[in-house]
Amino acid sequence: MATAFAAAAARPRDTAERRFYRYMAWLMVALVFAGFAPSWFLRGMVPSPRPLAPFDATVIAHGVLCTLWLTIFWAQTQLVSAGRRDLHMRLGVAGMIVAVLMIPFMYLTMIHLPQRLTQPPGISPYGWMALPMGALLAYAPLATLGFVRRRDVQAHKRLMLSATLVFMGPAMGRIPLGPPSPAVFTISQVIGLLPFGLLFWWDYASRGRLHWASVTGAAVTGAGVTFGVGLMNSAAWISVAQRLPGV
Repeated sequence: MATAFAAAAARPRDTAERRFYRYMAWLMVALVFAGFAPSWFLRGMVPSPRPLAPFDATVIAHGVLCTLWLTIFWAQTQLVSAGRRDLHMRLGVAGMIVAVLMIPFMYLTMIHLPQRLTQPPGISPYGWMALPMGALLAYAPLATLGFVRRRDVQAHKRLMLSATLVFMGPAMGRIPLGPPSPAVFTISQVIGLLPFGLLFWWDYASRGRLHWASVTGAAVTGAGVTFGVGLMNSAAWISVAQRLPGV
């Protein structure tokens, strides 16, 4: 009997917090898969609502790194739920290596967009670059701050979740919500921010108030989306985009 009680006590508790982050990971995996299945995960097997340009090495590397980031985030939530904090910390190092590599490849993929001509109708090829630039400007500081605050468990969790939620906008932008147009695309980007509402709900449910990391994540991601949708038809941005290094 004592052995049974000891074994039960040693098993990790499936707390509400662990379930929340695990479910959020599954939600993000589902949204990313739905958005990128035609162009990446199931390319050639399902029809694409957008024109597809041929793959090149930069796009493949970008896709692999983003897939690794999401997979690592998902795995981290499973490891914590299983009580394997040792593996969680080791995998976290791999995650930060992936994050460091993602930043330059996000930029390289962005500057090649004008040649790929995959933008929706009504948006110029150089204007289209505003969207990935906004994502880059949001992801880089959130992932960096998440690593810096890795000893602050509650902040670290929320910042890493926020850094991953940056990619919900690009995923939603690839799900056909209506005839392709700047207006429909803008709506898709706003929908991509809605998972932050779940994070805010969790803050109130678990703490009775918002956590500063949740507010920071939503604000930075929202600013990135605002940058993208606000400037994608801006003559000033197009002029800047045409002069970016590597374009």
